Amino acid sequence: MDESLSLYLMKIILVCSSHYMAIPAAQVLKQHGALSAIAYPAKFNKLLRPAFLQTGFSDQVIFTLTQPGLENELQVLIDHFEATAIFVITFPWKLSDAVLKRPVKGCINFHPGLLPKYKGADPIFWQLKNSEANGGFCVHVMTSAID
Repeated sequence: MDESLSLYLMKIILVCSSHYMAIPAAQVLKQHGALSAIAYPAKFNKLLRPAFLQTGFSDQVIFTLTQPGLENELQVLIDHFEATAIFVITFPWKLSDAVLKRPVKGCINFHPGLLPKYKGADPIFWQLKNSEANGGFCVHVMTSAID
């Protein structure tokens, strides 16, 4: 195995806005000792904080983000946890170039839709609405372009 990609050597911040994919991902990262923090938009706090707490995550690794303060808040988390990567799952806001370049292993987006056809928000909804015979899941290194 390429040690540069080993989860055991990484410190990952998971950034999300939904629990349906983020909790299982966070559990796997935690099992591998790679989860440093979980962060999500403050407006989802009433839904996500209890969900993460009920599934065994410590309050000390859960953080909220605001859109106006996003760049600074993420940079503080990256520095505090010495994060080597950010994993993004169902997150509604664009990350700045400064944030994208900060973790040494980059920012990785997990997108529940086939790109580029189903970029943006709610790709599963649009695939179902369009009666697609097949769907997909894309994983990519984030750049300043959205999806």
